[in-house]
Amino acid sequence: MFAFGPDNEDSFYNLYEKISSVGLMDPTKESTTKLQQLINHHKSSLLSLKFSEKNPDARSKIENNNVEVKGVRSNLPQSLKLLVCQVSDALDLNEMIALSLIFTATKHNPPTTYGVDEYHASIKLFYEEYLKLLLSVVCLFQARYNEELNPHIREVITKSTTDLLKEGLIKSICSRINELTKQINESQNTINTYRSTGNGDSSEVTNSIEQINYKVLIRRSLGDCLFFSCFNLQCDEETFDNVFNCFKHSLNTFNASIQQLIADQNEEQTYDALILIDALPIGSKSIFNMLYMETSTILCLLEPTEGKEKFDPKLEKIVTTNTLYKPQFIQKFDKSLRDLIESTDSPNLVDKPQYEAVIGLMWSLGLQATKKDDFIGYSNNAFDLSLSRKVFEFISKGWLNSKMFRNDTEQTKEFIVYVLSELVCGILIKQSDVIAGLLADQSEKMKTFLNRRRDGLPLEENEDEETISEHVNSLLLVISEIYMHYPEYSHRFFEQRELRDVITNTFCEHITSLCKLQEEIDLGFIYYIGILCSFSGDAVGAVNVFRMLCDSPYPLFSWTYFFQTLIPQFQQQYNELSKEDVSFDEKTLDSVYVVLKLVEKICHNSEESRIAFLESSWDILGLLFGLMFVPKLSPVLMGQVFSTLASFVKPSNGPPSKEAQVILAQMERFQILKYEIRNDKYEISNSGGVKYQLNFRESQEGEYFETLGFLELIYAIISCTSYPITGFAPYLKFIQEDVFNNFSKRYYKEDSEKWLVAKSCLQIFTKLLSRYSPSSSDFGDVKSGTQHAMEDENAPKIPNFLQAPPGFQIMSDMLSNTIFRKELFNVIGVNLEEERNTNREGESMEKSVIYALQMIETTLLKEEAFIQTLSQTQRDVPAVIKRLEYQMPNSLIIKLVDLLDYSFNNEVRYRVVNILCLISKNITNLVGLFKERKRDKKLVSLFVKHLYAVTFENNREQSDIDDSQVDDSQRDNETRLKMLELLKANVDAPGENITHMLCGFDIASDEPREIDIFNEKTCLTIILHLLRSKRLPKTHPRFIESCYELIYKLCADRRVSQQTFACLEKSSFLNDKLMNDNFSTKITPSPVAHHILNQRAFVIRIVALKLYSNTKAFKKGDSNRGGVQELVHILFGGDLLGVAANNIFGHAMNFEQRRALMLEVLDTIDLNLAAPNCPYDLSSAEWKQFLKNWSSTFNAFFWMEASG
Repeated sequence: MFAFGPDNEDSFYNLYEKISSVGLMDPTKESTTKLQQLINHHKSSLLSLKFSEKNPDARSKIENNNVEVKGVRSNLPQSLKLLVCQVSDALDLNEMIALSLIFTATKHNPPTTYGVDEYHASIKLFYEEYLKLLLSVVCLFQARYNEELNPHIREVITKSTTDLLKEGLIKSICSRINELTKQINESQNTINTYRSTGNGDSSEVTNSIEQINYKVLIRRSLGDCLFFSCFNLQCDEETFDNVFNCFKHSLNTFNASIQQLIADQNEEQTYDALILIDALPIGSKSIFNMLYMETSTILCLLEPTEGKEKFDPKLEKIVTTNTLYKPQFIQKFDKSLRDLIESTDSPNLVDKPQYEAVIGLMWSLGLQATKKDDFIGYSNNAFDLSLSRKVFEFISKGWLNSKMFRNDTEQTKEFIVYVLSELVCGILIKQSDVIAGLLADQSEKMKTFLNRRRDGLPLEENEDEETISEHVNSLLLVISEIYMHYPEYSHRFFEQRELRDVITNTFCEHITSLCKLQEEIDLGFIYYIGILCSFSGDAVGAVNVFRMLCDSPYPLFSWTYFFQTLIPQFQQQYNELSKEDVSFDEKTLDSVYVVLKLVEKICHNSEESRIAFLESSWDILGLLFGLMFVPKLSPVLMGQVFSTLASFVKPSNGPPSKEAQVILAQMERFQILKYEIRNDKYEISNSGGVKYQLNFRESQEGEYFETLGFLELIYAIISCTSYPITGFAPYLKFIQEDVFNNFSKRYYKEDSEKWLVAKSCLQIFTKLLSRYSPSSSDFGDVKSGTQHAMEDENAPKIPNFLQAPPGFQIMSDMLSNTIFRKELFNVIGVNLEEERNTNREGESMEKSVIYALQMIETTLLKEEAFIQTLSQTQRDVPAVIKRLEYQMPNSLIIKLVDLLDYSFNNEVRYRVVNILCLISKNITNLVGLFKERKRDKKLVSLFVKHLYAVTFENNREQSDIDDSQVDDSQRDNETRLKMLELLKANVDAPGENITHMLCGFDIASDEPREIDIFNEKTCLTIILHLLRSKRLPKTHPRFIESCYELIYKLCADRRVSQQTFACLEKSSFLNDKLMNDNFSTKITPSPVAHHILNQRAFVIRIVALKLYSNTKAFKKGDSNRGGVQELVHILFGGDLLGVAANNIFGHAMNFEQRRALMLEVLDTIDLNLAAPNCPYDLSSAEWKQFLKNWSSTFNAFFWMEASG
């Protein structure tokens, strides 16, 4: 019978735990034998990936009480019998297994009557166990290619996975995927049937929805199994057909869902693609993730890495450099695509339904490229049909940011953009002559069309600007949209010189020639300027576009026209209209908007062009200031005015730039926050300003373009200088009180707007707080200059914070119980993982959480200086000002633990670890809180997981909040270092501290618990495992140094020293370190040499502590006792070998003297009559060679200092 749950040795839960930790396994013959036995025991399940199905005989035994529980025949309650049948029917599960499942799910709280709660608990446990089985398969195949794995263990893994492949694992996975897809569709049909009859609230609907959610997760994990089992595999025809047919089944199901959705509509209309996808139920919507995984798997099979060994299912080693099955793949895919397109002609599909675009996209991903000369516009094959405008719209409308793609956002983006970029680049470069000819034809057609339209002559059928050479326009669009939406991925491809030449010399000239033909602003003008915005997405493109418009001789298409005609005429039109009723033509507004957008793009990406703009005679800043004062201006355009102004402000750490000073002066002059226009009778005729717009217009409309643009401008201004900004307090007050304190309560047309507002506010607060340093001048009761005002009763009272630095007000609010701080805590309290996974606005929400975490971290770092300065200037510290860690609610601390497992951005984890490190030093009840809220085991597992994830380490010493970009590997390493810092800082904390908990110690127990270092996963066992590596001390010197320091501190802690030394003895720690090549060779002088030196120093300290702990075993008067004590005195008599090595060169001579004393003492210790349990023979040649090489390093340092 199957066993479930972590308490059962034979469960899939324990299978996964053991397979996922094979890297920690003790590489003994016994361990490898047990691993092989474990895999063999579960082999049938690993191969079939399913449980035994329903069985009439088993059901009969349940109904007739012919069941033995713990070896005793038992009468089952009637409610339990009914529940067994319900669970068995719901999961198509053998009734006896269902009984075991229910017993396990209710073990800790057995009910008297089995009902709904027990049903849901059993379903949940089943799918959790099923997921562990699938994760075990993934881990097995990942371990197969893990070069760090012990050879004996890897041999077991390789043999086991090869057996699974030979016996049909891939076919089994594909079958399970197809079965699950079918079951999900059936469940969705059941839900639709109940809802159509008015029974949408029935238990059947609830249960079906629950099953769908679980099965979607299982299907996604099966996709992972498929990909990793095919990784590095040279497949045969049968394997390829299995995977390809699985892909076709998923694709057909997805398309059928779309067709059904359209058929269910009563109205004939053109369906918007995004609406169609969003209207799909989750089971159908999630199929796209499967298409992505299945296409990735196909590409993995077709494109083996050149030069690597491949294994087919028959275990025949092959080296291949070509793609064996690509022709067959092309033929099959082409036929399936043609069949699908030909079968979808329907009167409802007016605008080519979305599923066709998805087919085209997947087809593009599958083929990657074509070498046909007649590719553009003239071919009828299915691949060319896929490169329709619909596919480009699929990308351009940002579908990859929609809810259905959130699980694999970054992977999917990178994958799709990679393939399409290669595809489009190849087409444009190889077909540049053909494209140039098409562009020339288009220009002639456009010229003829415009002439006929101007002369009033009849036009040809379906002839307009957009239908002329639609294929060329599609290529223009795909380039511009890839530039615009995916710059972080696309720039690496579009920086190719050949492609850049095609874009600048062919397309830009084409657009320029078309604009030459235009005599007035129309949609074509806006369309082409928009494309130039996309071309300006990097430095090269921005410079090219700027120069092109500077030298352009064409009307309507030059900077001179934009700044001396278009915008001035727009302002003049305002001046001529009544200020009570100002309105503008939409086309004019869009034209001004797109021109300002182009200026913003160029300034952001080209410093040369930004300076040229400012030094020109066009007075761009003056034009923008004029637009700021236009009443009733579209919020979209006003927001763009602010964004364009922001692009002219360059970030700096010096004094404010001239542009920033001018902008601030104009903002104050125009009363940008709120102004009033009065008529001849001095009555208010009009009101405006950012504050007015926010509270009386944007809040009602639910769109915040102007506020977001203003916040962008403010952030640019505060980023341009590290100096205090005069007159900034009113803007901070507005951003805090009007914008941020109310952001969660306002109405939003799109939820994404809400988190954009929060992110924009929080990045301003974070910047101001990070630059704030507490000063006594901030805390004066009365500032100089306000004393006389206070004496004058009629004088206005100026709040103190208006004269203090902006960071002062934020710091005060963070240390007080304010609305501002409550809102900030609420930002962290969102369910980020779920929201990031399901919502389009997840990225802005993620940034908001990161900024909020940064603010808490910065406050914790600066609060002591703030409170000390306050106490020095005032006799008593106000009661409202308290340390932040004492005011953080328990729910927030628990939320921090949950955020450690956030998977989309490791910056979140880094900030959380920093905060935990800071608060753990002052909060003494953390361990009790974690245990009370059942987060202790989760915290241990997360620390273990991320300590074990070793990535590349550079020598970046600082991790403070700054503006520099940090890549993922750097951030992961800094997170691990912070984790070790937390562990080291809390070793000496009183009571049951967090270090003890994370390392697996229980000091509350009377008897010290023996730690199984090979099977238990704690921070200590993981560190001992990592310290076995011969590579890490050199590649990760800071990390390994901190590991040694932590072990030394644990050895020195009397509460856990005995257990720590026991762990060291089991792992042969001291022998391994002294015999390790890294410790028996001289240290070459290098920037990281002092880290390696300190690694050896901590090993010596640990040895000395072990000797010292054994001195009681020496007989009284034994000379060894005195020698050991003298050695310990030399080692610990001064702070000689601390982690901080800032003054290491200055102490070189001191080190040399102490080292000589150590060697002299060691020579006097006769360990031939050594005491029992001595960790190592100190008279051995290895020990003396170790000390000799260790000591010689200081001479090298001393020589470096002298030669420097």
